[in-house]
Amino acid sequence: MLREIGGRLTGIGAVAVLLMVLRSGWSIDVDIAHALVAASVLLAFLGWVVLRALFVAGRPGSTISASVVIGAVVLAGIALAANLGSGHYAARDVPVPLLALAMLIPGVVLLVVSQRMPQQVLRQQWSDEQWMRRFTGGLRARLMPSGTVRDHVTEIEHALELAGTSAYTEFGHPLVLARDLAATNRVARTRRWWLLTLTGTLTPLLIAALIATSHSWGALTIPVALAFVLSAAVALGTAWSDRPWVTRR
Repeated sequence: MLREIGGRLTGIGAVAVLLMVLRSGWSIDVDIAHALVAASVLLAFLGWVVLRALFVAGRPGSTISASVVIGAVVLAGIALAANLGSGHYAARDVPVPLLALAMLIPGVVLLVVSQRMPQQVLRQQWSDEQWMRRFTGGLRARLMPSGTVRDHVTEIEHALELAGTSAYTEFGHPLVLARDLAATNRVARTRRWWLLTLTGTLTPLLIAALIATSHSWGALTIPVALAFVLSAAVALGTAWSDRPWVTRR
């Protein structure tokens, strides 16, 4: 996750620096409202990485809580920027190279740290209670129907009673099993497809609308907004070609 966050910070920072140079040259006035919108958009991108990591880890409660917090902060930042309006500056004539360093260094540091961290290995010590709890959470996080989740849990409990071994010994890692079962469930795959498709499509459209209404990029407002609209169209087209209800030949 650190590597992905670092990569996104570096990539978004590089694009932002390029746009600042094109728009304002080598110095820029830092508009507070524009900075709030930019920070909200950045938080939305990084929040998606965190939410996806929690989702994959089979922690539905943490995913929901984090999504509520991130969504509230993003909306609060946008609302504050809208109420404040443009024309209020945190600083004037700030050198763009100085801002570039401030925007790029965090991402580069995270990339370096992620490279030096030891590779994470799957946990191998589980009590049956912990295993069942994480397995159930993994199924629910992958949007498996509740009735199907109960059926799988009951089936595994019966199998463990007959086998007389631990859940990990009999079935392996709980999240791996949950992932494999969810991959074969059409309802779960369809739910995940809708969730990811709507998120991947609506998020850039919302960002484009914010950029267009706030006119935060001056002469570049329309091209930048259109770039986000294009990314939404690409995301929708890619997702549509992989819709789960179409039988593959």
